[in-house]
Amino acid sequence: MNMKGVTMYLRSRGIPPSMVRQIQLVLVHDAITQGRAMQYDRIYAGIALMLRKCYGFGLERIMRGLHCFDDIAGSVIDNPEKDWTDIMQELKDETGIVVRSGDGDRVFFEIDAK
Repeated sequence: MNMKGVTMYLRSRGIPPSMVRQIQLVLVHDAITQGRAMQYDRIYAGIALMLRKCYGFGLERIMRGLHCFDDIAGSVIDNPEKDWTDIMQELKDETGIVVRSGDGDRVFFEIDAK
């Protein structure tokens, strides 16, 4: 059921408009949170498979890599003063690699000429 259907259902049951709005906000927040979780699942799976295919890593080394990535992601999630642009800048500073978003879901990798 979409948001309009939920709204119509709640209103048909006599739920006050202010409460309907609160329910909508909670549903939107939950949907965003679940979407982010699904995105991280895909990223972690992609990293694990990359480590396997590119470097032939086994279970222990893949898990170490995933835990390292989890620490990096956690440093962004747990620190309100830090975001992914800080991680991207750290990568550029340490390696010269620039990661940027392109059209749609495409991501581009470049080497900084500096």
